[in-house]
Amino acid sequence: MNSLNRRRFFEQTATSAVGACLINSLSVGADEGLLSLVDPLLRAPATLPDAQNGLLTLDAALRLIAEVPEGDFETDDCFSTKRPDAQRDRSVADWLDNNAGILETLENVIKRGKLQFPTGSWDDERLNDLSKYRRLSRYLQLCAQRHLAKGRVREAAELCLKANQIFRLLEGAGGVYVEFLVTYACQGACFSLIRRIATSSATDAKTMRWMLASLPNISEPLAGIRAAIRAEYSCYLLPLLIKVDRSDTAGKVRNILEWSDGLEIFVPREKYESRCDKIVRLLDNHPKPFDLADTVKRSNALYVGFLRDLDRPWSTCKTQPTHKVADGLIAWPKELSMILLDPVDPDQVSELELAGAREKLKCVANALGRKILEAIQLDSKSMQQIALTNQASYDGTRITLAIAIFARENGRLPDSLDALRQAKILDRLPVDPYSSEGFQYSPDLRALWSVGWSGKGAPTQPVVGEEDFDPHIWRLDGLPG
Repeated sequence: MNSLNRRRFFEQTATSAVGACLINSLSVGADEGLLSLVDPLLRAPATLPDAQNGLLTLDAALRLIAEVPEGDFETDDCFSTKRPDAQRDRSVADWLDNNAGILETLENVIKRGKLQFPTGSWDDERLNDLSKYRRLSRYLQLCAQRHLAKGRVREAAELCLKANQIFRLLEGAGGVYVEFLVTYACQGACFSLIRRIATSSATDAKTMRWMLASLPNISEPLAGIRAAIRAEYSCYLLPLLIKVDRSDTAGKVRNILEWSDGLEIFVPREKYESRCDKIVRLLDNHPKPFDLADTVKRSNALYVGFLRDLDRPWSTCKTQPTHKVADGLIAWPKELSMILLDPVDPDQVSELELAGAREKLKCVANALGRKILEAIQLDSKSMQQIALTNQASYDGTRITLAIAIFARENGRLPDSLDALRQAKILDRLPVDPYSSEGFQYSPDLRALWSVGWSGKGAPTQPVVGEEDFDPHIWRLDGLPG
């Protein structure tokens, strides 16, 4: 699978579970006139010196971690009394022991306290690293579960907190959007395990107080996504546009609809060739199908718009119309999509329809540039939603810990969240990032929740287990009271 399509795959799977750099990215073939088109809001921070960048140490160590043992099992099943499997657990335990050296590396990376993704153009090596980060997340989760199974709650908590530190550092390391999404997915698994430890009867209040003290009050939920938008623009989009500009029309089309053999199961090769051929013929005799300067100007305005959308509260952002980049392209046949994995059939476009569309598009300046932006643009609403959900999950985890501490020390759930502040367990109550008001809580329903992206999220009744799962609702079953 090629870079663009593998990126889309990682984005989909992760979402289901979200200055000097710029000049470095554009240094080959980019003149000052092109750089002058870039808004200062999109310029990334200065490059971190290698000696200070813990990501280099982390990546070198992750390349040595072997693949997760094969088998048809869920991570949560391992070392579990609910789904016992001695052979599976032995295989996983051997894998954990054989890769135990990564834990010392993580300590060194955390001590450095700074990570930064590469500031050059996006490449396949960074795609490969994404699967390594997910493997690291699974490694730490399985280590913690093994500790829990042996009654070593403190050790399990230490691993969860270490995982949170690592993925928090990665979140702010200036990765492109798909890297941002993968780190958020990894954080989600970490938060889930922390809440599981908090609601376990084996966890005492002293351990939970230590865990809560290790999770600082963070009030910048959108900092990571802002860095990701800047990186997406400077490290991925602009280098891609420059590469497209250097090709003829056929090369431009194939640079975007890049083929690899792994795509055959999704898109038959003959359909791919037909789509490329018809798009090239669609642009035949166009006075200027691709204009680099105009495309950069349009992309600049688009990505600045993404950043400014983040300044709006969620209640406003979710009702805003989607940014439009393809005005004037109504004549472009939908069967000739510039997104390779779109389920379309180019053979449905007749020669007569193709000729008619070609004539209409001759009047549209930079038709291919506009279509490219349509194919690769981000969705600011989805980005903000993912970032806010992650922040809500983090704050929900902290409040869950605080409620668990209160319950262990008092033998009952608190009557209200304000009781946590009065008991000096929390110095202040986190704010629900979706509503900018307090989180919702009911001791009767034994639940804590955020109103979520709909603004209406709420539990309906006490539920034990994983029924009616909602990422914005945290059950308090297992706690005293």
